[in-house]
Amino acid sequence: MPPACACWVTGAQHIIDQLVQLKSNSDLESSTLTQRAVSEYLAHNDLDAHIKVLRRNYARKCKTMVTGLQRQLPASVHISDPAGGFFVWLELPAGINSETVLAQVQDRVTFVPSTTLYPDQNVKNGMRLAFTNPDEAAIRRGCRELAAGINKAMRVTCGAATAMA
Repeated sequence: MPPACACWVTGAQHIIDQLVQLKSNSDLESSTLTQRAVSEYLAHNDLDAHIKVLRRNYARKCKTMVTGLQRQLPASVHISDPAGGFFVWLELPAGINSETVLAQVQDRVTFVPSTTLYPDQNVKNGMRLAFTNPDEAAIRRGCRELAAGINKAMRVTCGAATAMA
């Protein structure tokens, strides 16, 4: 079965108009199969109730991640505490390259290094961490593994006093 993707967006009409134009430039039409599946789902399910459940679950997972990282990382590591969305942004001290950390932990945990998120790839000390897919136990394990990798990189780069034991 081919992949199915459906989404919606809200916003100012002039922005929506531009998005519609971009979409029409990228393909001729949305998949009839996807449209039918979404129509059937909406006919038999309460989308607003489902979104409320998702928001509650995502908020709990986000809190698990932020709290887990805050407990295991020094204050010199900035951890965002988002009010919504799918990601936590983590900023390492200057001089710590997130790709180096990824190389150390990639068999146990993964994240998107900031170099892939900026056109000039000059921001090297950031990480985008996703919390929506793993369960809370996996998030806690991932936080421990990631913190261990970050603390190791900080000891090597900045000295023992900057990392947490």
